[in-house]
Amino acid sequence: MLIFTAIPLSAIGGVFALWIRGMPFSISAGIGFIALFGIAVLNGIVLISYFNQLKSEGITDPLQRVLIGTKTRLRPVLMTAAVASLGFLPMALSTSGGAEVQKPLATVVIGGLFSATLLTLIVLPILYLLFEKGIKRKKNMAKSIATTIILLVSTFSFAQNKQTVTLVQAIDLAKKNNIDLKIADKEIEKQTVLKKTAFQVDPSYW
Repeated sequence: MLIFTAIPLSAIGGVFALWIRGMPFSISAGIGFIALFGIAVLNGIVLISYFNQLKSEGITDPLQRVLIGTKTRLRPVLMTAAVASLGFLPMALSTSGGAEVQKPLATVVIGGLFSATLLTLIVLPILYLLFEKGIKRKKNMAKSIATTIILLVSTFSFAQNKQTVTLVQAIDLAKKNNIDLKIADKEIEKQTVLKKTAFQVDPSYW
C-alpha cells in the first residue's frame, strides 16, 4: 500500500504538466501515465525495501530508519528520475513529424516524475512512520488482550477445579495414574491367566 501511494503522487505532476502546456488528455498521454506509474513505483520500492532492510539489521526506531534510509537512497531516487526525465526531454521539445504524439507522452512523464520524486522523499517516509506506529500499537494491544484472556481463563479454571484432597485419596489417585503400577497390575493378571494353563508332566511318563 505504501509503495503504491507513489501512483497518485506522480499523477498530480502529470496532470499539472498537461495543464501548464495546454494539452488535452489523449491516448499518448495515457501511455505516458503508464510509464510514469512504473518509474514512480520503482522509487517507492527503493525506499521501502531499504527501510525494511534496516529493520532486519536491528534498527528498531522507525524515525532512525527513515532518516538513514532517505539519506542513503536519495541519490538512487534522484538518478532514476533524472535519467528518465532527460531521456524524454527531446520528445517533449520535439517539433518534427509525430510531435503531436510524442509531446503529451513525454510531458506527462517529466511532470509526473518531478512531483513523484519530491513527494516520495517527503510524503512516503511520513506515511511509513504513521504505518509503523499504528502497527506497533495494534500488536501491543493484541498482546495485552490475549494475555488478559489467558489469565482470566486460567483463574476461572483453577477456581472451578480447586478441591480438598485427603492423604488416602492422594495415594489412591497416585496408584490409579502411575503408569508403572498399571503395567505391573497387567503383568500380574497375565501371569494369573497363564497359571491356569500350566501342567506338570508325570515323571513315570519318561
